[in-house]
Amino acid sequence: YAGNGTSIYVSTNNAANTGGWEELRDFGANHNVVDIHLAGQAEVTNGDSQLITAVVDDSTPGNGELWRSWDGGNSWRQTTEVTNQGYNAAYFSRVNDNLGWMVGDTSGSYGVVHQFTACDSC
Repeated sequence: YAGNGTSIYVSTNNAANTGGWEELRDFGANHNVVDIHLAGQAEVTNGDSQLITAVVDDSTPGNGELWRSWDGGNSWRQTTEVTNQGYNAAYFSRVNDNLGWMVGDTSGSYGVVHQFTACDSC
């Protein structure tokens, strides 16, 4: 998986050549993919191999967005959008597919860190 500007791609041939990349989602103009988290049994003990999370920076009007796919990138749902100066990076838990932190530009004199949590039993 790779983010390239406004889109997220998956390699269909183990990145053997440039022709082996398939676009999964174009997030649109002014949107940049800043982080991709692949969850799954190889990644975390309780993982679902089809769960992909993308952190997206919308530079106009300046929103940070979190998108998730539960089916390997076939369909996507925006799970949160926060008005701020956008996101620059993210860190996701190694033991919980539904826990992460997104880091953004400063707001006034304060740094921006948002926590992402989602679970059925919370």
